[in-house]
Amino acid sequence: MSHDVIVIGGGAIGLSIARSLVRDRSVLLVERDVAGRQSSWAAAGMLSPHSEAEADNALLQLGLTSLELYRDFVAELEDETGIDVEYRADGVLLLASTEDEMEAIAKRADWQQRRGLDVQLLSPEQVRDLEPELTLDLRGALHCAGDHQVRPRRLIDALKRSCELRGVEIAEGAPADEILSTGGSVVGARVGGAVLNSKAIVVCAGAWASQIQGLRPRLEMSPRKGQVLALKMPGPVFKHLIRWKNLYFVPRNDFELVVGATNEDRGFERELTVAGLGGLLKGAQQMASVVGSYPVKDTWTGLRPLISDGLPAIGPAGVDGLVYALGHYRNGILLTPVTTELVDSFVAGRSVPDYVDAFSPMRFGQ
Repeated sequence: MSHDVIVIGGGAIGLSIARSLVRDRSVLLVERDVAGRQSSWAAAGMLSPHSEAEADNALLQLGLTSLELYRDFVAELEDETGIDVEYRADGVLLLASTEDEMEAIAKRADWQQRRGLDVQLLSPEQVRDLEPELTLDLRGALHCAGDHQVRPRRLIDALKRSCELRGVEIAEGAPADEILSTGGSVVGARVGGAVLNSKAIVVCAGAWASQIQGLRPRLEMSPRKGQVLALKMPGPVFKHLIRWKNLYFVPRNDFELVVGATNEDRGFERELTVAGLGGLLKGAQQMASVVGSYPVKDTWTGLRPLISDGLPAIGPAGVDGLVYALGHYRNGILLTPVTTELVDSFVAGRSVPDYVDAFSPMRFGQ
């Protein structure tokens, strides 16, 4: 078998890249499990570069660029597939319950406002005007009006349908074992014991990329387990994405309320635990006591792919024809459009913005 491009990994990023590249190439996407059923399936879908940002750096620029692309990205997907991915632009409330937390978000507001970003400090009274069911002892909040959300499982459905319509070949239950190269150039991949020929391979395999042989450079990657649950609200109780410490509320159009998430170093173990879910439920009731009466609708876990320095690896690797799109950690859904555009440019040999150098896989050497 021979294809112009092989995409390894069928999460949101892998599907989106395959969907884009197939416009003028033959593309095979191989997925070790079921496409879209790993970290993308477990994601909450927050498109929140403002509330995630710790500093004005290349990662923030990457997130802001991707957010700017999202409306057109979603509109094209919805027009093509007829699937509503529930794109919402409600903004995020980043809560502070102590003076130290308030000082931290005030500093964030200062540098983000100086950068021209749409963020605003709110008093406790202003926060409760926006979200009257909050019962947390508030000192204030940062309102990040520019942060949005999407429903990841609907996004996955739309991306898979678009790939089918455009002619992407998808092989599920097909783990990639090895990248094959000769004379410093990619010639194919060994997938489930079979050799697949291609002169271009894009690796989007998430936390499992560390198990693929023949990668140059090899990356120090670890899966970070997140336990998540969904509650059933009686109506549109919460209107915004709400974050406090490591907890978040993500309200959906059908009155589902996603509550997450733990961040655990447990390797590839994905068990739900009393401690994990109990901590989420306790924190959720601190944020808003009313949620204590809501039924639990669902629980699940996911494995976020984390590279040792906390940044994704996007770009050409140490073998000609090999491109990485790895290690997006908590921001895979947010960074899907921009990563797709960058990989499309790398495969086609087009230039990319200078700030993207911060994500080069070659920062780890050969």
